[in-house]
Amino acid sequence: MEAKKKPIRVIRCRGLEAAVWRDTRNKDGRKIDVYSIKISKSYKDKNTGEWKNTDFLYLEDLPRLATLANETYRQLCLHTWKPQAQAERGSDEDRYAGLDENTYAGDDEDLDITF
Repeated sequence: MEAKKKPIRVIRCRGLEAAVWRDTRNKDGRKIDVYSIKISKSYKDKNTGEWKNTDFLYLEDLPRLATLANETYRQLCLHTWKPQAQAERGSDEDRYAGLDENTYAGDDEDLDITF
């Protein structure tokens, strides 16, 4: 049985969480990394006292979601962008192909955004 795949990065902002997964695919004879992000919210069940997760958000969660989305985008696209990759691609068609595949690999440290 294959071990459950873990996200390469988890970013948290006051109860909200963005978990980032990387999948390597072949496109036109070359390998590219494709990133997917799952957003979830932690809450404490009033009846059981247990911590649970949901993907439903309230209106007041939206500003934190925007902050979380911006930080996730910044980390994936700005900090890991290789300028030479665009020149090699010749276009912005595969904008994520330039992400450094080793930047977050093995990084067990999660990032918490506090404000």
